Amino acid sequence: MKVLIVGGGGREHALAWKIASSPRVNKIYSAPGNAGISSIAECINIKITEVSSLINLVIKKKIELTIVGPEAALAAGIVDEFEKRDLRIFGPTMAAAEIESSKSFAREIMQKYNIPTAQGKIFNNPREALRYIKGQDAPLVVKADGLAAGKGVILCSTTGEAEEAIALIMVKKAFGAAGEKVIIEEWLEGEEASLIAFTDGETVLPMITAQDYKAAYDGDIGPNTGGMGAHASASEVEEEMKERVMNEVFIPAVSAMASEGRKFKGALYAGLMITPAGPKVLEFNARFGDPETQAVLPLLRSDILEPIIASIDGDLHKVSLEWRNESAVCVVIASQGYPGSYEKGKEIMGLDTLRGSEEVIVFHAGTAFDNEKVVTDGGRVLGVTGTGNTLSEAISKTYQAIEKIEFDGMYYRRDIGTGNISKTEKLTKTVLFVCTGNSCRSVMAETFLRKLLNEKGRNEINVTSAGTLGIVGMKALDEVFVIMMKEEGVDVSHHRSAPLTGELISEADLILIMERHHRKSILNISPQADEKIFLLKEFSPSREKGASIEIYDPIGKPLSVYYETFAEIKESIISFLGKMDEYLK
Repeated sequence: MKVLIVGGGGREHALAWKIASSPRVNKIYSAPGNAGISSIAECINIKITEVSSLINLVIKKKIELTIVGPEAALAAGIVDEFEKRDLRIFGPTMAAAEIESSKSFAREIMQKYNIPTAQGKIFNNPREALRYIKGQDAPLVVKADGLAAGKGVILCSTTGEAEEAIALIMVKKAFGAAGEKVIIEEWLEGEEASLIAFTDGETVLPMITAQDYKAAYDGDIGPNTGGMGAHASASEVEEEMKERVMNEVFIPAVSAMASEGRKFKGALYAGLMITPAGPKVLEFNARFGDPETQAVLPLLRSDILEPIIASIDGDLHKVSLEWRNESAVCVVIASQGYPGSYEKGKEIMGLDTLRGSEEVIVFHAGTAFDNEKVVTDGGRVLGVTGTGNTLSEAISKTYQAIEKIEFDGMYYRRDIGTGNISKTEKLTKTVLFVCTGNSCRSVMAETFLRKLLNEKGRNEINVTSAGTLGIVGMKALDEVFVIMMKEEGVDVSHHRSAPLTGELISEADLILIMERHHRKSILNISPQADEKIFLLKEFSPSREKGASIEIYDPIGKPLSVYYETFAEIKESIISFLGKMDEYLK
């Protein structure tokens, strides 16, 4: 069978990778594809919305099955046009895909058919929206109605932020026509989860649940993105709750679409909030999630073409899925500046070291070739997925693999999956280094200790850092610092600073600070943390009696001061390593 995958992101690479293992397939095409997909498929440079060109390709190459990845192709009516010509295609029609392309339509469907979702209201006039906000209590969620590449949902802690969101979407037209309408909703509390299900318009066959991370930076702060990572496991959501999700969300949604004359066939995605009252829908998507697909598919034992073909043919009731009883974690590596503006064409190094790994897969998203070199070509560049018997094992494998990849301006979140490790599994201990800006001293300490722990195989120790005045996403301030650390075999060029938060303090088992005033900043946030805070230099074996036990900031000083500062940190950490287990008990 010849198969065409429409799209060129990480989700499409994951689909191509999984489909390539099917005994039914002898040739895969991708349009437009990317540098990674090209290793397993023939990439054809056709845009996803050029439907007539895609039809001509399918006819010319005698392609028997087309699978649609991105939402924009569905919204452009690709399925409708293929079906007019009796060409087999997996995905919903334009009318059915409106459950994603219009959040106001999805909301109206949920209200009409009693599908649980947040309280809220739809507006097409900014003045009316602003008037409504004045009568509401914060926090609130403001959503652009149309497709906005996953960035059209703004979480607002205050009514002032909600008013700014209305101005951004409806007045400044940040998302173009997608912002003609907005939805203002209550802020739901609970645990987020994602579930993708195959459906032929009647039967619904769920995959395993996952959780994605939308915010750009650690601690779920910063602007929303298309997704900075995801994790999945067969036990992500307990069976009782999963059954409720099926009975209260998926089955009613598929039935509702059929009743509305918009029979939905394809992959239906629900972003959910598991609240104390039960599951509530945050959003519906009309296709496989990205990056959830990159975390889910490595755990699927079954041939993915079985449910895909059965969904098209109306035979889904005959299909079941088999899963590996493991966990998977996908961490997205992005270009500096994403989800805003970013540069392209940066050479990506280290990919060869991970090729052929059985435990880690690198899915390409925004990549391309430049004279046979793989370079960045998008905001989300790569998705690195590791699998393991436990979530903590999968996390460890993923982040160890990421350390082998390098390109100028690379950025990734360092907390994907860490908050979801079960108590019985959580043998991991966390060491948090704190300085002022999180752009020099704490970075030296974090990366050097992690290097030593990796050499000793101590993967159960998590090391992180933050700054009391850290600016979200700021890179290392001084190039001499980056060069100096490279001499120690540590690459800090991809580091981006993170501000100190209550969550980071709470998750840390031990906090090592550089100066005394850092303790005060920590205690201002979390007074109960006092007993786990220590000055790093307290561990220095050569410190003289009566001498300072603080490590001062070298930023802006001569290169010799950087080396002196690192020598203090290095000596202290080597000594600390011998006592670490005692302090982490």
